[in-house]
Amino acid sequence: MQVRKVDANTNEPLSGAKFRVEKMNGERIGDFITNSAGFFVVSDLEAGWYVVYETRAPAGYIMDSTPQNVELKPNRTAVASQTDTLLRVVPFPLLMLSICVA
Repeated sequence: MQVRKVDANTNEPLSGAKFRVEKMNGERIGDFITNSAGFFVVSDLEAGWYVVYETRAPAGYIMDSTPQNVELKPNRTAVASQTDTLLRVVPFPLLMLSICVA
C-alpha cells in the first residue's frame, strides 16, 4: 500500500505528515511518516480492507482528519491519496496610536 500526501492547492508532495494504518477490525499495522517525495509504503500486507488516518499534518498545514478506507487486492498496490490545506495567516492591519503628553 502506498499513501501519498499533497498540498490541496498546488498538488505538490508534502513530507512530514504522520499517519496510522489499521485493519478494518482496529488492529494497528503501524505509524508512518511521509518522506521527501510525499509518500510512504507499507509492505507485506494481506489482501483486505484497511483504514488510513492522518494523525499529524506537516508544519503550516491544516490536517485532514477524515479516515480513508483502502482495499488492498491480491498482487496489486493500493494507493491512497490525501490532501492538506496550507494554513493561511491573515495579517491584521497595524494600528498606530499617537499619545500626547501635556
